[in-house]
Amino acid sequence: MLKDIIPIKPIWDRLVIQYQDSARAKQLRYHSEYISRNIDGTIDDVFDDAQYKICYKKENLLITSIIPGPKAPKDFNSFMKPVVDELCLLEGGIDCYDSFTNKKFSLKATMLSWSSNTSGIYNNHIYYPITPPSDVNNTNKTYDPSNLPRRMYSDYVTRIGQIVTIEPSRTCELLASNLGVVGRSVLLDIRSTQFSACFLVDIMHLFYENVMPYMLRHWMGSFFKDSTLNNQPYTLSNKQWSEIGANMNAIKKSILTEFGQPPRNIFHHYSRYKAKEWASWITLYSLPLLKDQLPSVYLKGWSFFVKAVQLCQKQKLSLHDQNEIRSLLLQFYNHYER
Repeated sequence: MLKDIIPIKPIWDRLVIQYQDSARAKQLRYHSEYISRNIDGTIDDVFDDAQYKICYKKENLLITSIIPGPKAPKDFNSFMKPVVDELCLLEGGIDCYDSFTNKKFSLKATMLSWSSNTSGIYNNHIYYPITPPSDVNNTNKTYDPSNLPRRMYSDYVTRIGQIVTIEPSRTCELLASNLGVVGRSVLLDIRSTQFSACFLVDIMHLFYENVMPYMLRHWMGSFFKDSTLNNQPYTLSNKQWSEIGANMNAIKKSILTEFGQPPRNIFHHYSRYKAKEWASWITLYSLPLLKDQLPSVYLKGWSFFVKAVQLCQKQKLSLHDQNEIRSLLLQFYNHYER
């Protein structure tokens, strides 16, 4: 065990220590101050603009466990069990002294969301950026894009109950493949963890490195394996892409520094684009550079997605913004499917 090699303090102990310093305790009040002012349904940045950059600095990270070696643990549940046990303890609350307010309080902490490198997304595509519905093979099934069926927590609990009651066998494997659940996760011990609400796909993997590259393949005429299907009204020639790339090179010196470093020539370097470049291309460059190249009907359809992403990047999202994002993405979907 790692703890036998490196002395590791429990999570709760390290959190309590944070409040022993008055200056640090004051910094940690950001969440309390955030929820006290958020009363109208607005989604705000809990880290208050640039504060999140401070949180991700090495000195502010609280490492709970480390995977020894390059390989992931074979038994995920046993690997996560020590951390989960501590989080369960913190959900109930522990006594703590706040040196900023000079008062005792019940310190509680829990897990609201889980994320990872989500490398599995690369095995999917624009139609299913995450695992398809379990009845995806039912070709007669249609879905209302404005009211899609959700993966509910209760469904997962039911499926888990079905799996854990069957002894390991070929029947169990087939059922697991059909249900999309292989067993009970130790993460369910944490009361706040709900599948799949706590396992969100981030904007980078959902939009920047998923939708955008695939749309580019449409425009470059390389989306379909059957080349005869790629000859579409929205397909741009190499000459047009060369012109777009030249325009990108020409405007580099005139881009204000507040917009960040401009992306590289997309015609030559798109295969090596990083998420930040995809984000800039979507929100700042795609519409003006495609304006005189892409037919107007396709440019308008693409503009729905651009506006939705621009709204998603805001530090604060009002209820109006949230509804507008849904509307724009639905309009983009309807445009794409036509």
